[in-house]
Order: sequence, then structure tokens, then C-alpha cells
Amino acid sequence: MTSDSFTFRFVCVLFLSFFCFHTDFSQETTKERKLDSLHTQLQKDSVYIYRFRKVRPYIKYTERNSIGNPHPVNFYGPQFGLVLFEKHIFGVGYYLSSVRTRKAYPVLDGTIEAFQAVDMRFGTIFYEYILLEKRYFELHLPLEAGYGYYHSGFMDSGKLYRAEDTNLMMGGGGILMIAKPIRWIGIIGSIGARTGNIALVDGFYYAIGVRVMLRNLSNDINYHLIKKKRYRSNVSKLNSASL
Repeated sequence: MTSDSFTFRFVCVLFLSFFCFHTDFSQETTKERKLDSLHTQLQKDSVYIYRFRKVRPYIKYTERNSIGNPHPVNFYGPQFGLVLFEKHIFGVGYYLSSVRTRKAYPVLDGTIEAFQAVDMRFGTIFYEYILLEKRYFELHLPLEAGYGYYHSGFMDSGKLYRAEDTNLMMGGGGILMIAKPIRWIGIIGSIGARTGNIALVDGFYYAIGVRVMLRNLSNDINYHLIKKKRYRSNVSKLNSASL
């Protein structure tokens, strides 16, 4: 073999090696860039989805039970409102008296030993200040005012002999605590005091309830079930195409 032939073959092998290496390197570089781009986009999506929001919806269901009243004065109902700037909650609610409250109980009506049955229903406007908000716990200071309907019936020997129907006005406030075992469900416990134009509703109460964190639920669905799933699918396609 002549030296010229050897030199030619060496140059060809060197060129082919460089070409293959450059092609593989270019493909790997392009893949890394695409992966970085997908990851960067996922981070941007995460920041946008979990961003601070000036306004978001608020839904809560509660049951309120009286403390120390001779006859239970308990209510149940939903609340709907808006959370503003992650600190202030404004909304409306509607409550009905419970079965225990509507049950007739013995009273002395003048000189008559009678049974009294009451029924109440009312709407409220409320405000809550979010004093503390952590991952698993929140502390609120609620205030509210309500207006509704009050009915009272007096019975003797099983017969109704007198009834009262009037408007019900009441207001109150207290302390509300929320435990959040998962991001979008809160277990509510609160204690407070209320007063109104009907003496029966005056006094202290405690409440239990459930709050749905619509923002957290919507955010998690959008991020984990849509954005992240799409990201993983695109990464898988990219890896498959590079094989």
C-alpha cells in the first residue's frame, strides 16, 4: 500500500468519524434544548396557575349549635362569597332551624303549662378577616348580621291555642378555625356569640362545617392532570424519537 493511499483512507475514516460524532452531538444538543424548553414551560405554567389572585370564590356549609340555652337553638346552611386579596371574605348565607330546634319543649306561658314549638329561617351578610393562613391551618375572625322569619306556636293538650309570627334580626361574631388535611377540603370549627330581637337566640354557639377550597382544587386539576400530564407526554415522545 502506498503512502498516498494510506493517507487518503485515514482522512476518510477521520472525516466519517467526525461527521458521525458531530451528528450525534447535534442531535443530543437539540434534544437537551427541547427538554429544557419543556421544563421551563412547565415552571412558567406552575407559577401562573398558583399565582396570587385578587379575587376567588368561597363556599362553606356549617351547622351551628347553641351553648347553654334551655332549648337547643341550632341552625344549618350554606355560605357563598368572595375572597379578596387573600385576606378578606365577603358573602351571604342562608340558615334553617334544625329538627331539634323545631321540636316542642315545655314552657310556662303565664299560668298555662304549655309546649312551645319554634321555627326560624334567616339570611345573613357576613365578613371574615383571615388572621392566619398556613398550609394545614387557618384562623379567621367572622362577623355577620342576619334578617329572617320567626314562628312560635303554643300548645295545650296537643292543641295549638296561640301563635306568634315576627321578623327575626340578629348579629354575632367569633373565632373560626380551619384544619386542612388535604389541599382542597377544610374542616371547620368555631365558637362565637350572637344576639337578636328574639331572646331565645341570644347566647353562645359553636359550629362545625366543611369548606371547599375551589381555588386549590382547580389549580391542582389544571397543573397535575393537564399541564404536568402534557409535559410528561411530550418528554416521552421526545425520548422515543431520539432512539
